Amino acid sequence: MDNYMHVVRKVSGSVAGFGAIPGEEKTMKTKTWTVITNNGKQAELESGVEKKAVQKPAHISTREFVHWLGPESRIDDDSLRSLFKL
Repeated sequence: MDNYMHVVRKVSGSVAGFGAIPGEEKTMKTKTWTVITNNGKQAELESGVEKKAVQKPAHISTREFVHWLGPESRIDDDSLRSLFKL
């Protein structure tokens, strides 16, 4: 094995490297977004003072987009990213 530290992401959201001290894991923080509005084509999201608009991906229907990003719902960064993957 080479001398580089390899990083593995666990399902629980924490990160540990091979050769790391057991039990010494760093927890990754993910941002949670609140859906302000969703008109079926674009959703307005906010996290604290940060705001952003996301367009409906071409691979999902308008109905699915509104379902996943319903008004007043919350979604974390990882889930938001997975919604936009093909």
